[in-house]
Amino acid sequence: MLSYWVRRWRFKIPETKKQKCERISKERRQTIKCISPNTKVSLYEQDYSLNVVYQQFLFEEYLEMVIQFGFVTLFVAAFPLASLFALINNILEICLDAYKFVITTQRPVAEQARNIGVWITITNMISNLAVLCNAFVIAFTSDFIPKFYYQITQETLQGLQVLPPYGGHSLSFKL
Repeated sequence: MLSYWVRRWRFKIPETKKQKCERISKERRQTIKCISPNTKVSLYEQDYSLNVVYQQFLFEEYLEMVIQFGFVTLFVAAFPLASLFALINNILEICLDAYKFVITTQRPVAEQARNIGVWITITNMISNLAVLCNAFVIAFTSDFIPKFYYQITQETLQGLQVLPPYGGHSLSFKL
């Protein structure tokens, strides 16, 4: 008897707005199919059965683009081909988003917006951070600083004499 009640009890996780909209649109599609299986459904009824556009439907699109912009700009010095891969990804994303907005979702209510809001501030911060990040990547992966340090220390030790080769001083030099 106890196992029956344990099996019946389920932990219910609250659904998000997106999941709720998808569930409602699925129910609408099923009711339209049940009501008129053989009759032709008007365009308005078909549009009504599509996925509902929730208020913040562009948030995920902006978030995806800002994350990609961040990865490409922050680490372009480490992986220069990331720009090409981002271009290919954006071309595919445009096609998939166009399909999603034209075929699978209801038309959103048109609202005027002055700008893209806080996203422009985020991209500006990422751009400024990218300059510093790429400067540090180049500084710590190149031989400029060790060569400069070697040149300064050898000049102070030997005066203005001809410097011995740097390769003999560095740890990466092998004979």
